[in-house]
Amino acid sequence: RLELRSLSGDTIQDQVDSSMGSLMLVFPHDIFHTGMLGVPSFVLAVIFLSVPWAILGVIAHVLVDRADSSFLALAVVLAMALVTVANIVTAIIERWRYTSSSTPMQRRIQDFRQKLLSHNPDPKPCERGPGRAVSLESLTDLLNTFSDFIQ
Repeated sequence: RLELRSLSGDTIQDQVDSSMGSLMLVFPHDIFHTGMLGVPSFVLAVIFLSVPWAILGVIAHVLVDRADSSFLALAVVLAMALVTVANIVTAIIERWRYTSSSTPMQRRIQDFRQKLLSHNPDPKPCERGPGRAVSLESLTDLLNTFSDFIQ
């Protein structure tokens, strides 16, 4: 169940509609109040970053104990560090991509605008009166384009 709360933690009692079709928590609330299987995202991040480093520590310790293998241990540590940085960069890019992507409603509006401009590439203002009326065909096209968004 989704319960909306203000930044101070109070339950929002007002009717909230999202005509754009998406709802996103602001940072840092998104990492504390989202996750998988009831585990918050920040806990998952700590686990996913610390467990491989712990395994790496054990492997590096075993390799250093062997003669002439300190270079191999350094290579493993460096590779793990690069993978960690790559994962962080990937997460940042994915977050940016998600926040900058448009909703289905925004894409539909953009497509409809392009369709209108293709039929009338140079729109001009017109005087009030019967010549300004919208045709039934135009209204039907508008309804058909956005019917799945209308309740």
